[in-house]
Amino acid sequence: MSEKVPLLNCDQKRAFDTIKDASDNPITNNSNKVFFVDGTGGTSKTFLYTQVLNYIRSQGKIELAV
Repeated sequence: MSEKVPLLNCDQKRAFDTIKDASDNPITNNSNKVFFVDGTGGTSKTFLYTQVLNYIRSQGKIELAV
């Protein structure tokens, strides 16, 4: 896991954990998941997205941010 995860604020950590848990515990092997993180400028969404992408890719899984 990224060494920067501890730098996430409380809301970012909650979102990270939710997405991480969904990735770690899929309902079925072929289930698709979509997450939308709402926020306005200055909420560090890019930092959160980067940590999520790094974590899931480190597990050998495919993750796309669109």
